[in-house]
Formats: sequence, C-alpha cells, structure tokens
Amino acid sequence: GKDIGWPHLFSVIQWEIVNLPKKWVHLFWHAFSTREVSRADHLKLLDNYLVLAHLIKKERERLGELRLNDTTPNNVIATTREKAITSPEYLEELIGEAERIQSKAEAVLESELTSVLSELGFNSRLKFLFPPVDIRFEQPPTILIVSPRDRIVLQEVVLMEPDMNAIDRDLLENQMLEQYNLSAFVDDIGGIATYPAMVPNTETTRFITQTAAHEWLHHYLFFKPLGKNYYDSDIMPTLNETVADIAGREIGDIVFERMGGDLAIANSRYIAAEDR
Repeated sequence: GKDIGWPHLFSVIQWEIVNLPKKWVHLFWHAFSTREVSRADHLKLLDNYLVLAHLIKKERERLGELRLNDTTPNNVIATTREKAITSPEYLEELIGEAERIQSKAEAVLESELTSVLSELGFNSRLKFLFPPVDIRFEQPPTILIVSPRDRIVLQEVVLMEPDMNAIDRDLLENQMLEQYNLSAFVDDIGGIATYPAMVPNTETTRFITQTAAHEWLHHYLFFKPLGKNYYDSDIMPTLNETVADIAGREIGDIVFERMGGDLAIANSRYIAAEDR
C-alpha cells in the first residue's frame, strides 16, 4: 500500500514536530495571562471559530465550482454577483480570522472537557487530569485499508493525506487491485489520537465534543492495560475502540449539554435501526 500510495502519505511524526511545540507555547502564555474572560465569552469565541470553519469550507467549495465552470466548455458560468461574493481575497480573510483565534478556541474545548472528566473521577491520585486534554482543530488524514480479496482480514492500514479527491482514491484502489490483487478502500476518519489529538472543525458541535472525548480516552487508555496490550491480539484494537466510542459519546454529550447544546435534536441517530 505504501509503495503505490507514497505521493499521498501522511507523516504523523512531521505533524507532531510542527504542532506539539506550538500547542504548549500557547498554553504557557495562556497560563500567565492576566486578562479575565467569562465562560460565556469563551464559549462564544469557540462558537465563532466553528462558524468561521464552516464558512471557509463553503467558500472553498464555491471557488472550486467557479474554477470548474470557468474551464469547462459549454457550461453555465457563475454570475458576476456570485464571483464578487466568492473570491480568494474573502477566503483568505476568513482563514486569517480563524487562525487568529484557533488556539483560544481549542483551549476552550479543552477546558470544558477537562472539567467534565475531572467531575467524572478521571483525575489522578495527585488530583490532576493525566494525560492533559490536548486537541488541535484540523482535518484528520484519510486512511487506506487493505485486505485480501478471498477473506476479510485487516492486512494493512496506512494514513494518507487529508482531502484526497475521489479520482485519486479510485486510482489508488484500482492500482492495489491490479498490481497486488488486494482489496483496498480509502476512507475518511472522524479524528485521530495523535498528541494533540486531531479533531475536525467542520462537523456539528455535538460530533466535535464526542470526538474530542473519544480521542482523549485513547490517550488515557494508552497508560492502562487495555492500551498497553493494544497489539497483543486482533481483538484488543476492537475492545479499545469500542470503549472509546461508547464512553466518548456519553462524555461528549455531557460536555455538549454543559455548553448549552440540545441533546433532543437528532437523537434518533443513537436508536437501533429496528426500533426507529
């Protein structure tokens, strides 16, 4: 898988080198800040950041459509008004504003999740949370899953670059089939338990709080038997992931509700299909 997919490989080590120092420098300055800000202001800042993230995603999609229209013969060209509203300059302005408050927004979610985890009894004997909650709002990498064709076996898993387009995904999957006679599938993932954990910023707030809790539980379990024995058998990753998934949803929902979210909305997604 790595031989064919190397142009799209995602380096966790490189990502850690760039992001881990950046996170802790921000936390150092934040700890010594004398400015008093209310919790309501903090939550508003997080909400503003997530709104910006959605706008950025929308504008990138619009610009992509405009470029396609401009280069495709006999296609309907977007109106002058649409082009005026959607421009690279406007997109850069949105990105700049989001980058300016991103670290603060991450700190808000970290603080909210830390508070709930402490109340639930996850603090260490020294009365502090370990490992500390540490997240980074970023699109997680995609994942290449490889299996033999005659049976379902997880033969290889490779992290690939985020936002791989459909053409590149199909090409990679077909090359694995033709050259190695293996089934391959490139899929998106909700988050990844790097440290800091990668959490997407363009999903719903409820999904984001659940994902942040899920990834922290992976960090927590890393120091427990369930995490230390992760690679001892084929069943251990499934057990680890199941614990993080179930507990992550419950803890994430507590955080979401504490932040003012309404758990009654779209609650049917957690009801078994046969009971709907």
